[in-house]
Amino acid sequence: MKGGVELVPTHDDEEDRAWLAREREPDEEKQWLDEAAAAAPSRWRCLTQPLTPDTWRFLPTEHVRLLKFMLVSYALVVATHAFIRAHASTDKWERDERYSLDEFHLLDLHPCALDALWFFVVGRYWRRNGVDSACFLGPCVLGAYVFSAVGSWPVTHESISLYAIKCVWPRAFVALLGGVVALVLALALLHVWRACKDGLFGGRVAEIACTVLIFWLPRARDSQFHVHHWFLTWFIGQHANQDAWWSVASSGILWGGYVNGVAAWGRDHPLGCKASYYASENQRCGYMECFEHRYYVVHNATAMPPPADSFEASDWRHCGASYAP
Repeated sequence: MKGGVELVPTHDDEEDRAWLAREREPDEEKQWLDEAAAAAPSRWRCLTQPLTPDTWRFLPTEHVRLLKFMLVSYALVVATHAFIRAHASTDKWERDERYSLDEFHLLDLHPCALDALWFFVVGRYWRRNGVDSACFLGPCVLGAYVFSAVGSWPVTHESISLYAIKCVWPRAFVALLGGVVALVLALALLHVWRACKDGLFGGRVAEIACTVLIFWLPRARDSQFHVHHWFLTWFIGQHANQDAWWSVASSGILWGGYVNGVAAWGRDHPLGCKASYYASENQRCGYMECFEHRYYVVHNATAMPPPADSFEASDWRHCGASYAP
């Protein structure tokens, strides 16, 4: 009502009210940035948006899983190294007292990272659930503990090599090893059954044959080949790569065995002293002069040192053992 005249809303007045009542749109610059971020490829979206917890969801899942696997493995090595050395008993908690984390970083971090990468790929952890799941992490911690806790059993002090099998192993150790082998075979049959069910049997057999050809055959014929438990658990664990919980748990406990071996003793070379001898001779290390002087200087008469291939190894065929000429 204005001056006695009633004003009737027109169509234009209704549009004006609707325009004033609407939610305010962002300014043109912010709207342009949002559209540009939405149009960017998902892999680069983290560069065009603020860093928030949601940013990580734009990273490829495989990259996040590899990062978590590497970090969890490193943390377990450090924690297991400290845990083992916190016990006074070196009989039950066997370890190399001289092996420090500095030596791990200097000598073993690089090969261990390659081991972890190979395990991650062959073990299908790039498509499995993350390693922070209880089904993997629980058995992994258990494996890191058990492989040292059984050190109080005298029978577990025997090594695994051709010489030890033929000449050293007691019957009790053979029985224990038989039980372990039976358990491994049962799990292997489960993996075979699952691979056949999923139509993956041929590919898995080819995969195992390839890894045996690379990591076992070149060394197994040498009498100095020593199967450290880090090597054995690493090799078997990578092939426990089915999605079933028992496969994930098997892989976890074996990866824990690998972690335990590295944390307690270091990642010793499977050929042991032979590899060290060859590397020292081949690179003409200065300390080899002391070795030659110790063994080849007799009555002040120096004999010509033999070539590197004259290294006399232990012979498992007749239980001979001589590590020095």
